[in-house]
Amino acid sequence: MATNHIDHLPLWKKALFSLLITTVFFLGLEAAIRVRDYVTGRSDSIWHYGYRPPTNSLYLDHPFLGVVLNPLARYDTGTYAITINSLGYRGKVFHREKSPETYRIVCLGASSTLGVGVPDNETYSVHLDSLLNARVPIRRFEVINAGVPGYTSAECLINFSMRVMDLQPDMVTIYLGYNDFKPNRHPGFSSDYAHWRIPGERVTPTGFWADVSNVLERRSLFYYKLRWNLPEYLGKMQPPRVVERFPRYDTVSDEGVATFARNLESIISIARANGIAVGLVTEALCISKEDFKANSEWYIDVLNYVPTLTIDGLLDAKQRYSATMHQLADTYNLPFMDSATVLPVSSDYFTDHVHLNIKGHRTLAGGMARMIESHLVNQSVD
Repeated sequence: MATNHIDHLPLWKKALFSLLITTVFFLGLEAAIRVRDYVTGRSDSIWHYGYRPPTNSLYLDHPFLGVVLNPLARYDTGTYAITINSLGYRGKVFHREKSPETYRIVCLGASSTLGVGVPDNETYSVHLDSLLNARVPIRRFEVINAGVPGYTSAECLINFSMRVMDLQPDMVTIYLGYNDFKPNRHPGFSSDYAHWRIPGERVTPTGFWADVSNVLERRSLFYYKLRWNLPEYLGKMQPPRVVERFPRYDTVSDEGVATFARNLESIISIARANGIAVGLVTEALCISKEDFKANSEWYIDVLNYVPTLTIDGLLDAKQRYSATMHQLADTYNLPFMDSATVLPVSSDYFTDHVHLNIKGHRTLAGGMARMIESHLVNQSVD
């Protein structure tokens, strides 16, 4: 009986032969993917941003804030881009030092302020800049977008104190609420949110295997696509469902609402001590009990994002956090706008339950422009 010549090879030669075959196989896959992308018009310059951003592209780790936006980063989803300027803010380039004739407004907030879901030129901060400069020609307005996805009132307080203050704003607007719902009923509540934030959580992985992965991401298109697309593909194979990890509540806790109020009050106090005006705007949400009953699948994402609240709990949070902002505005005589007065609970204005579409951003900017104009008129009278 004839025997395979390979069977008589030494073990080290068999291993070397297997390694060679494996290497040739993966090099062939890499070449095939690159040729396909070249033929279809994709280039290496867009490969890193056309699917998912690398772990260290849009964000940088920060010792006190968790993450900040990465200066000069660009995240292109294929339908819109998020472009970060050299100072680490979304939008056009501006000088850190403010000119004497400029009235600078900084918009504090999270992903809804950053403008997830809309192009760079369609965020409410961009439209607010245009509206104010058109309506109040005697002043030169400059509106800066200081939104960072995931920020709660705690991060916004630190961001304002340590970073935004250096921009010498004349006014800050605060558009917040939704992200503070999540820690409200999380087990073991702590007013610094340490019960909810994971200590040492990093955007950029460290260690030997993380370094190897980062090198492969930059060198191999096959590895890059496998890493970022396989989990998403496997996830799509599973039907969407609500994951029950904690008990759910129909109301938010008093201590959680009080923490939100304290954080906003701290921003207000620091701002007023430095001659900075503050405008409060409640965060718009596309949530209603009637819609939940008719379209419950659309609420899967929000129920998973806030795993400790029922739909009644979300509505209670919306009411109480909005009322808290209104009360603070009354107490300190601040400009205030309830976003519900300009943004109906309708998918015509939202891309999901919290993020605005282009129409929503433009509508919100119009309401905020009227709020600021009224403040400036009252200020001139005083």
